[in-house]
Amino acid sequence: MNSIPEALQSSQTFLNDSLLTQQPELITISSSGKFFGVRNKRKLHVWEVIAHDHEGAPIKKITLHHTKNLTVFAFHPTERIVAAGDMKGLGLGDDDADSCATWHWHSAEVKVLSFSSDGAYLFSGGKEGVLVFWQLDTGKKKFLPRIGSPLLYFTTSLDPSLSSVSCADNRIHLLKMPSMEILKSISGIKVCYQSKSARETINQVMMSRYIKLLSFFLV
Repeated sequence: MNSIPEALQSSQTFLNDSLLTQQPELITISSSGKFFGVRNKRKLHVWEVIAHDHEGAPIKKITLHHTKNLTVFAFHPTERIVAAGDMKGLGLGDDDADSCATWHWHSAEVKVLSFSSDGAYLFSGGKEGVLVFWQLDTGKKKFLPRIGSPLLYFTTSLDPSLSSVSCADNRIHLLKMPSMEILKSISGIKVCYQSKSARETINQVMMSRYIKLLSFFLV
């Protein structure tokens, strides 16, 4: 783990406000329900939910600044820690700028981030088609390689020994945790990929048939 306070810097305000983004963004909520956040290019906006017994108190907003556009983020289940991924990396930070860090392995866009239920581990993945299993205390990692397709979603269950990962090829893999062994794979309907030349050939054939059919009706 390398400390990079210049990559994730923290600022915080105490106010009720709104956030305008160029495109609709998903709202991510912590498992405790205490925090929710929205990414906006190189910024991550996090709001802390005030308890009912503090009615009328201002909402605490934390803004984390990154050096690249963020692609995904996740909240730690118990600590004030957030993990964020970008086009080529993974970072960890909280509202203390001096405690921010980055972890290197991913060479492509990170699309999947999820903490384990006990907060001891972090799962990440993306276009490489590899699920990475990080131990937070040591920074050590292990891998589930050769999944065969970019990763889209990682889902935990009430049973801590089971998780699943969804892939871009419309497959879901059921995993045994913490070994990350694939217990079962479920395949959906796969979209057939066609090259540009193949699409042009099909379009030419369809156009030829259309012209012949049109000529038939004109005659």
